[in-house]
Amino acid sequence: MKMWKRLSLWGCAVILSLALAGCGGGASDAPSRKPDVYKLFPTQNYWTFLKLNTSTGEVWQVHFAIDDDNARGTVPLNAIPLTEQGMPGRFTLYPTNNMYNFILLDQQDGRSWQIQWAFEEENRGVIASLDK
Repeated sequence: MKMWKRLSLWGCAVILSLALAGCGGGASDAPSRKPDVYKLFPTQNYWTFLKLNTSTGEVWQVHFAIDDDNARGTVPLNAIPLTEQGMPGRFTLYPTNNMYNFILLDQQDGRSWQIQWAFEEENRGVIASLDK
């Protein structure tokens, strides 16, 4: 009788293990989420974000405000596509220790640029390619 109980418990354990392994251990048939075409990156300025087209590398400075309509808006930092073969998720931004500067990285071919946002037009844009 004890032998029968042990075999039953062992059988239940095996069935439970196989069931759990099938639930999450293997490849999933669920569709994976596609990368976003546009992403917002916060800056250290409360009112300013950078909007990135992750397919082309285009970047805009985005301002929002509570009560001053003149402070709201979007201005281009880089309005020229950096690739003709864009796909969502290709480009991303990395903050630096300087609150006005970000590194724009092409995650497909490794190219990178220094991007600077600013309130003054003459101080914002693509500062330099970092690949010399």
